[in-house]
Amino acid sequence: MKRSQVFTFVFCVVMFALGFLTLSLFLQNPQGSQRSLLFIDQDDYFMDFFNTLNYTANRNPYQDGYGGLVNRNYLPLAYLILYPFSRLGDFIHELPKDIRPEQAAMIGCFLFLMISFGMFFYFMYEGKKGKRIEKLLTTLACACSGFILYNIDRANTVILAVAFLWLFLLFYKDENPIYRHLALIGLAISAALKVYPVIFGVVLLYERRWKDVIWAVLYGIIAVFLPFLFFEEGFAAIPQLIYNVQLNSKKYYGGSFSIVTNHIFDTTNIMAIGFFLAKLLMVCILVLAWKQKRFWKQILLLTCALLLSPTHSGYYCGLYLFIPLIFFLNEEEHDKFDWVYLALFILAVSPLQFQITLPETQWFRAQFDNFMLQNMAVIIIYLCLIAETLISVVKQWSGKKRQVVT
Repeated sequence: MKRSQVFTFVFCVVMFALGFLTLSLFLQNPQGSQRSLLFIDQDDYFMDFFNTLNYTANRNPYQDGYGGLVNRNYLPLAYLILYPFSRLGDFIHELPKDIRPEQAAMIGCFLFLMISFGMFFYFMYEGKKGKRIEKLLTTLACACSGFILYNIDRANTVILAVAFLWLFLLFYKDENPIYRHLALIGLAISAALKVYPVIFGVVLLYERRWKDVIWAVLYGIIAVFLPFLFFEEGFAAIPQLIYNVQLNSKKYYGGSFSIVTNHIFDTTNIMAIGFFLAKLLMVCILVLAWKQKRFWKQILLLTCALLLSPTHSGYYCGLYLFIPLIFFLNEEEHDKFDWVYLALFILAVSPLQFQITLPETQWFRAQFDNFMLQNMAVIIIYLCLIAETLISVVKQWSGKKRQVVT
């Protein structure tokens, strides 16, 4: 058995075991802690989808209405994609929670989830190397993750954003120019849906693919600005969008995967320091990822920067982790320390929900739960990659210096 197959086998076995344990605990106590995996708030399930339909139904998504300006902060492509679903009913004059029970509206939601996750799992399957059974089992093992179930709960457009990011990373090097351009369009769509995926465009700079950079910028401009013309205000809506984004950033200063999150720290000062460090690390990571020679580590570095740096990076954003995870499992050569990365990956994507009460302190929360553990696993991955890359760079620099001296 190849080294990559061993890592894949261990990952699948552990994830299936965790999935079975989670399901067993849920069946034993449906109202227990495992219930938070799906429909954690019975009054709010699917509402990332239905709220957005309400915003876009009158083709004027950036003006005040239900939910206020603070939540009307998507770039117009997201509203354009969901606009056809808003034609299934009178979504302008009904509140989203009143729309949700309607049969046509719920069918639209399920259709959106099927299309989004269909693309997501298809690209995951295609991205995994190996025999068909190995690809299928790995995809099913990933489906056991809490991130998948939670994203069903939210029905957020991040599912599509990750799917299109998959498209980019799988085909941007393809010899067929049609596939390469489809990949660049995928990056543009992903960035136009969630903005931060644009960071992955730096791989084109690292590899000096200058023509692709120009095309990526062009596709990005089209994906960001052209959809404005579909809506009533056109480009005049841009100042209002900027204002709404500022409001959103002030309200949602931290999420489940953010160094500044209050899932770990319980003081404003610590979070302020974390904010500064997160932004500093995001700048540094662009240089470090450039120096990282192993592709899965390079992509993982960029993924950690995407997860830990934004002011609003919720639990659903954990979907991005599956991209570097699959590239990691594809690796033909693994060293001993990669077992640490595998363990951290499993902790980060685990479906198991728990909560432990700790003694209260001045600095940390009294509740230790799966959200904190997953957050810490991602942060440790991030720090390990940074340290490993820095050590590698120093060794290369020292080696070149010795050659010059001799």
